[in-house]
Amino acid sequence: RREGGKKMSEVFPDTQPTNSRPLVGVIAYVDARSGKGRCENRSRAVAKQLDNLGATIAKRITKDVTHVVFKDGRYSTFELAKSHSCKVVSVLWVEACVSANEVAPEGKYPAIFDENSAPVVLGKIKRIKSMQPKSLDEEEITRSVRKRRKVLTSRQALCEGSADIKDVNAKEFTECEKHISKYSKIKSSVVFTSCHKSDQEMIHRVVQQLGQFAVKPSVDADTTHVICGSVRRTYNVLVGSVMGCWMLPLEWVWRSLEAGRWLEEASFDMSKEYPAAKYFRENMVQQHFLGSIGPVYVSRNNKLSFDQVTFLVQQAGGEVTNCLRKAKISIGASSKSKDVIGVTLDWLFDSITGHKVLPMARYILSSQE
Repeated sequence: RREGGKKMSEVFPDTQPTNSRPLVGVIAYVDARSGKGRCENRSRAVAKQLDNLGATIAKRITKDVTHVVFKDGRYSTFELAKSHSCKVVSVLWVEACVSANEVAPEGKYPAIFDENSAPVVLGKIKRIKSMQPKSLDEEEITRSVRKRRKVLTSRQALCEGSADIKDVNAKEFTECEKHISKYSKIKSSVVFTSCHKSDQEMIHRVVQQLGQFAVKPSVDADTTHVICGSVRRTYNVLVGSVMGCWMLPLEWVWRSLEAGRWLEEASFDMSKEYPAAKYFRENMVQQHFLGSIGPVYVSRNNKLSFDQVTFLVQQAGGEVTNCLRKAKISIGASSKSKDVIGVTLDWLFDSITGHKVLPMARYILSSQE
């Protein structure tokens, strides 16, 4: 039909898009910042736009992520996206998708990393004020704060209550305070691996600001968290796995800084990338799975140092001997004795990764084959 010589579609333009969710199938990760010092995190607002367009929002960059929306974000995000061959686009790409109501050409809206505009995260990242309900992370933080206050109150009441009930003197009360102070000063340590130098510096500053942890160069008995810049099987990852440490991405550090408090690890746990860590954490008895194989001799010709391999074997429950003739297994060195099986270092690595003693046939050193 026509009205005044015009088509009806011209008089009453079509206000309903033919496809209201054009980004269905897109899996996107967002790191968008703005404001003075690039410290205002606008990732949530951009993610909301993408969600309205049908995209799936990822909490961290994995091999499944197809697009990374990047604006003045972190160097680690930009590099990780490139290493995963993600399509790294600017915020303008999202706006173009909204305007055209279709997937805009990514090549027209490339994201560029500028070192001079990298976000400043020395202080708490400013939040954009909103009337929306608290997110799950914020609610988790609130519960964590209440829990900590309750624990501190209980500790204080322990001393005060003892003074009331037993009528202890001032000296005994002081001893009680010293006992609590002794344990409150014990810190867990956090270790980072496969991290860019700039990320390492930021981790140090964030830990210094939020407290609770000490940063150490390698995993030891006090380590509870290993921060992974990328998915690689490093020495710290192997030791951290057999000790049941939390394996966490850099995002855990940045999100915790943004929240002003360390967030719960479960939401960021890299259990898919490092299943052994979760397995040993939940099955602590199995951490000593090498205890049944007999004495282990460690060669000094391995790609890791003698001390590192020895520590790794011991953490897995193995007994290390300095005498090759007394050993049942030799890592990195062959033996003339038929009673000693010489295997490569990869046997130890793969056994820890698989959280069990693996058959040695494929790891036998060539001189013993």
